[in-house]
Amino acid sequence: MKVKPILALLTAGVVGMTAYQYRLLRQWVQLPTVKWQAGDHPPPRLSVIVPARNEETNIERCAVALLEQDYPRDRYELLVLDDKSSDTTPAILSRLAARYPHLRVLQGSSLPPGWTGKSNALWTAQARADAASEWLIFIDADTEAQPHALASAVSYAQQHELDLLSLHPSQRLGSFWEKVVQPVVFLSIIFDRPLNRVNDDDDELAAANGQFLMVRRSSYDDLGGHAAVKGRIIEDYALAELFKGSGCKVRLLVGFDMIATRMYTGLGSLFEGWSKNFFVALGSPLNGAAAAVAIFADTVLPFALLLGGLVGVALRRSSDTARAILLAGAVQSGSILLLRAYGNRAIKLAPAWGLTHPLGGLVVLAILGNSMYRILSGKGVTWKARSYNENSGTV
Repeated sequence: MKVKPILALLTAGVVGMTAYQYRLLRQWVQLPTVKWQAGDHPPPRLSVIVPARNEETNIERCAVALLEQDYPRDRYELLVLDDKSSDTTPAILSRLAARYPHLRVLQGSSLPPGWTGKSNALWTAQARADAASEWLIFIDADTEAQPHALASAVSYAQQHELDLLSLHPSQRLGSFWEKVVQPVVFLSIIFDRPLNRVNDDDDELAAANGQFLMVRRSSYDDLGGHAAVKGRIIEDYALAELFKGSGCKVRLLVGFDMIATRMYTGLGSLFEGWSKNFFVALGSPLNGAAAAVAIFADTVLPFALLLGGLVGVALRRSSDTARAILLAGAVQSGSILLLRAYGNRAIKLAPAWGLTHPLGGLVVLAILGNSMYRILSGKGVTWKARSYNENSGTV
C-alpha cells in the first residue's frame, strides 16, 4: 500500500478517536449541588471513613474539611484509621481528636495475608462504625471536601435510590509533571471506562473512584464489603463490579464542585501510583498491548508526523510525500489540541499545556510498560512501602 492511503487511513482513525474522546468528555456533567433540606425526619446517620498511612502533608486538611461539614454533627462521625504510619500522622490526629468529639481515631493492625492495605484498613474501620449508620462514605486522605459535600451526596443518593455513589474530584495539579501526565491519564481512563456505560443499569461495565465512594450500609453488608474484594489492587473498580453485578444501582459522577484532590506531587509518585493501577485495570496482556498502540497513536505519532513533515518540506526531499506527512500530522495534531483545549478547561489547566501532550504520552507509555512488566513477571507493584500482586494481596 502506498504512503498516502496509509496516512489517510491513520488520520481518519486518530480523528475518529479524538472525536469519540470529546464525546466522552462532554458526558462529564457536574453533580448537582443539593443542600440538605430538613424535613419531617432527621437526615440519615453517616459514618465517614478515611484510611491514613504516612499522610502528614494531607491528613489535617482532609479531616478538618470533613469535620466542618454542613451536616448535623450529631448525625455523622468521622473515623480515621492510622494504618501504622511512621511519620507525624498519629500526632496530628491526636490533636484533632481533642478538638472534635465526632472524630474517632482508630489504629490499624498487621496486614493479613491476601489483603491489600487499603481494603484491610477500610474493612477494619467500617467494623467499628456506628451500627446505626445507614451510609458508609470512604474518602481518601489526599482529598478536601467542600462544606456541602456530604449533604449533597446523601441527597443525590436518596433521590435516585442508589446503593453506591462515587465521585470524580477536581484535580489540583502543582508540579510540571502533574500538568504533563495527569491530563493524558484522565483521557485514557475516560476512554477505558466511559461514564455513559458505567451509569447504564443494563450495561455490565462498572467503575468507581475510591477517592469518594459512598455505599448503602445494608447493601455493603449483604455483599461482603471489602472482604469480598480483599486482594484486588483496584478495590474501587472491584467494589463497583460487585455491586452492579448483584443488581444494585451504581453511579459514578463528576463531583468537581464537591471535592478536590492532589493525587501526586511529582514524577516519582506519579510513576509509582499509576504503575500500581494501569495494567490491572486493563486486565490482560492483549488489552495492555492494544492500549499501548492507542495511546501512542493518540499522543506521540501525530506530533511526530507533523515534525517529520515539516523537516521534509524544509529540506525539499520527496516533496509530495513530505507534504502528505505534514498534512496528516497537522490534521491529527490539530484535532488532539482541540480536544485538549476542551479537557484543560474542564480541569482548569491553561490551554498551552496541550502542547505537552506527546511528552505526557511517552511517560504514560513508560508507566504502562512498567506496570505490565511488574505484574506479568510476578515482581508485583509497590505502594506505601508495600508490594502487591493482583488477587494475592501483599507479596
